[in-house]
Formats: sequence, C-alpha cells, structure tokens
Amino acid sequence: MTVVGALRRTRARSRRTLAAVAARAGITESNLSVIEHDRRSPTSATIDRLTAALGITLIPAATGGRNTVAEAGEHITTALTAGDPERAYRAVLQLADDLGTAGPYLRLLLAAEAPATIGPGWDALIAAVTDWRLQQVGLPSPDWVLDTVDDTPAPWAPPGAILPARPDHVPEPFRRRGILIEEGELASA
Repeated sequence: MTVVGALRRTRARSRRTLAAVAARAGITESNLSVIEHDRRSPTSATIDRLTAALGITLIPAATGGRNTVAEAGEHITTALTAGDPERAYRAVLQLADDLGTAGPYLRLLLAAEAPATIGPGWDALIAAVTDWRLQQVGLPSPDWVLDTVDDTPAPWAPPGAILPARPDHVPEPFRRRGILIEEGELASA
C-alpha cells in the first residue's frame, strides 16, 4: 500500500474535490494534483496535513508484499479497463491468496479500506472473498463488505471461473451474494 494511493482513494471515496481537500490541508490544488498523480512526493508535513484534512490515520503494517483489498480493486479495474476480464479474475484469486496467507490481524488491516466501486458482480465478488477469509479466522467483516450482500444480479460468475459450480462447494459468503465460485478454485492463485 502506498501512502499516496491511500490518500487518493480516501479522497475519491469521500467524494471531496481536490480543491476542497487542498484548501482544508492548507496546500494548493495543483500541488495535491501532482502528488495524487505520482509526479511529486509529498513531504511528511504534507502527509500529516492531508491525513488530518481527510480525517484518517495511516497505520504502518508489514504486509509481506500482500495487496490490500483496495489495491486489489485497483488491479481489477485496470484489467477490466484494458479489456482483460481473465486478468481481473486472476487478481481476485491473488486477493484470496493474499488474505488467506495473512494472519488474523493483518487480514483485518488488509480488508479495512473499501475498494472503489467496479460493478455489481465484481463488487460482490471482492466482498465475498473478503468476508470468507475474515470468517475463516473468526473476524467480523467491515461495513463495506456487509453493504454489498444484495447487489449482484444472481447468479453470477466472472470470466475465467470454472463452471458449472456445484452449490454445495460454494462458500456461504459467495452463495449469499449469488457468486458461483467453488472453494477449491479459491485455494491458490
């Protein structure tokens, strides 16, 4: 997770404009724009002002190279924008693997930030993977996960999923959202 990526996603998710966040942070809109587009690295003082303006706290965590759910969502969006839904599905499988190999505390941290909205099926799939992996270690799901339960035109399976899925092999968080993926398919990316 990059600091700039987390700041950009938080601003976008809050639906605040560059101008509004920049003004609240006491920096120029153009400075915030170049920071968000990775054309300038922010100073630690600028990061402090931006996190205060956005009302967030950045928590450092050793992720072992695992992506957060929000970062995985960005990878999925990039693949879909490029016309490659199979690569998007591989990113979902990688997310399942990243969450599955993390300890409970890290799973919760990786899942804390909501991904950007992609589309009903993909959003429900990401929520199902996250819900399933958190349930496996007895953790509650964040609100963003719970809010995506009934958004999918069921039944739905992403391109690249092995079909037909046998309902008795589909984990409960997937069945509840109408996502047709068997547990065995999620075992490893």
